[in-house]
Amino acid sequence: MMRVVLSALILVCCVQGVPGQDQRGKGSEDTTRSEGQVRSACQPEIEKLCGGQERRAGRCLRSQNPDALSERCKTALENRGLQ
Repeated sequence: MMRVVLSALILVCCVQGVPGQDQRGKGSEDTTRSEGQVRSACQPEIEKLCGGQERRAGRCLRSQNPDALSERCKTALENRGLQ
């Protein structure tokens, strides 16, 4: 009996796939695209103000005085919801 239940469970998992296994929807594509837009719009600020923090550039930019950011960068951050 236990083997039947285990076999059924394995079958269900194989048919449905593993959760989070490249089942990205449109939302995550939009997120990736907007992250790229922020990075390209704010690249000079990232290099100047966030040197060595490439992985945490968004956090670094949010911590800066808004006057230190270009209008292009501010707009990209606002569109991304980070400002």
